[in-house]
Amino acid sequence: MTTPAKKATVKKATVKKATVKKATVKKATVKKAAASRSATTTPTSATNQTPPARRRRPSRRRGQITGPLLTASGVRGLQEHIDRLRTDLVEYRELMSDPKRDERVVLELERLIEEVTGFEALIAEAVVIDEETAAAAEVVSLGTRVLVQFADGGTDVVRVVHPAEAFLDDERVSSDAPLAKALIGLSVGDKGQVVAPRGSLGFTVVALGAGVDAA
Repeated sequence: MTTPAKKATVKKATVKKATVKKATVKKATVKKAAASRSATTTPTSATNQTPPARRRRPSRRRGQITGPLLTASGVRGLQEHIDRLRTDLVEYRELMSDPKRDERVVLELERLIEEVTGFEALIAEAVVIDEETAAAAEVVSLGTRVLVQFADGGTDVVRVVHPAEAFLDDERVSSDAPLAKALIGLSVGDKGQVVAPRGSLGFTVVALGAGVDAA
């Protein structure tokens, strides 16, 4: 037989157990809600990752040029150079079949492949300069032909071009060369100074573009 005192003790224990259970459920609910908010507001590591770089394509969007500037004649000259390199590649690949081949054959083959790949990539990404526009330009820029008279009395016709096409003929001057850097931005009649290892030499811009042949 259960006494009144024992009943009271059992009731208190039941109430305490129910209270603990409610607190546990409430704590779990709060923890779950916090985790849900954290997942919503905190970006995962995947979303913070930098997307892989994409190959840049030449573009004139918003007036900006993002590819290398080559003259139309320069592109043709580079393509002809690539064709010659490919002919050499055929010969060196045939030499590779010789078991007694020299190590220099391997090195030259690798160099040719690298050069062809580099020039083809350059042409693919290039923005071709409108040579008619360059011929009508009033200031020296890439692709402009310039008649220069030097302070020592000598004259020369040069065309400022991208470094990759500078080797195509004697008229082309790399935009990285001291003379090209001194010429960029000048107009007919402007004077400048070429700073070179052997000293500086003054010059005057005599004619530009279409005016070169007429001068």
